[in-house]
Amino acid sequence: MQPPKFKNRTMYTPKARTVKLNSAAWKRLRAQVLAEEPRCRACATSGLVSAATDVDHISNDGDDNSRDNLQPLCHECHSSKTRAEMLGRPVTLKGCDVNGFPLDPDHPWSKGEKSPATDPTNTAPSTLFYR
Repeated sequence: MQPPKFKNRTMYTPKARTVKLNSAAWKRLRAQVLAEEPRCRACATSGLVSAATDVDHISNDGDDNSRDNLQPLCHECHSSKTRAEMLGRPVTLKGCDVNGFPLDPDHPWSKGEKSPATDPTNTAPSTLFYR
């Protein structure tokens, strides 16, 4: 049976995993990851402090349960990352760091692009009112 299609996308089908998410082995591994790193790694990049509640497979390979492929995330960050992966979109960091600079490396500010409004040739008229 084919999964239903929605606007040129197929509905997400979960992968078969070597360690089931409701198994005792996964629960031990999850507890270990959260004990070693109790804060959300994605929030920490933006200077926020939030408790990690979910353990994410960085490479999206559910069979690779090595510690290097697991990261602690808060539920909101994990849901955002999972949704982007399910839709085939790049996972982007939203928001700004503690200095106010965008976290997303593809943001125009990060690329050094300037707004047309900041062009030095774009000046106000010499007089504000004409008679």
